[in-house]
Amino acid sequence: MIEISELKPHPSPYPEQLSSLAADAKNDPAAFAGLYDYFVQPVYRYIRSRVETNAEAEDLTSQTFIAAFEGLRSYRERGYFSAWLFRIARSKLMDHFRKKRYEVSLESAENASGHE
Repeated sequence: MIEISELKPHPSPYPEQLSSLAADAKNDPAAFAGLYDYFVQPVYRYIRSRVETNAEAEDLTSQTFIAAFEGLRSYRERGYFSAWLFRIARSKLMDHFRKKRYEVSLESAENASGHE
């Protein structure tokens, strides 16, 4: 069994470095790779804990990072980059659930009317 004292800290950027990476990524798409590397696992875990399958989680994680990359120029450094990123992830989850609910409703309506 691993003791907590044996765990080593993750060699990750400090919050100041994350702010710098976010600022750099606005003008240099390659800098976004550092943000992706740092946040991909936490975002995936956040999404995976809320959806049914790994495939859904992977798809929504990809959608989250695509939206973040496309919206990077609109990111305002008034708060943490992570808060902005996880807000995008939450939005993607809500879109997913709305779509899923709509699909289930249509399926239920078709079954109720006798169409298949």
